[in-house]
Amino acid sequence: MQLGDSTSAHLTTRQKLIAPDPSGCPGSPTAYSSWHVDRWRRIDTGPTFQLYALATGETFTCQPSGAPQNGVSEGTCRRGSDASRTTAAFRFNTESALLKVTQFWNCGNT
Repeated sequence: MQLGDSTSAHLTTRQKLIAPDPSGCPGSPTAYSSWHVDRWRRIDTGPTFQLYALATGETFTCQPSGAPQNGVSEGTCRRGSDASRTTAAFRFNTESALLKVTQFWNCGNT
């Protein structure tokens, strides 16, 4: 998703909604789903924001893990209710204003 130079933004991606698996794990490790980005703020160390997964209703709080390197800021996103089961990481390119989020599940052997 692409974000402008504004210090505050609200947006929603338009991917196909994927029904959540009862186990809480995706049916495919490469599945795409829709997200809503809220409370976007750009600070010196990179962006801070909240992610809301439209398919599962999960909310993640995202923060940079350090100062941007070569125009790229990276960080982690954690769920408030169960941070050890589902996490996410982000990569934000400050020049192109592109945000990439990758979600990770702790699914045992899957």
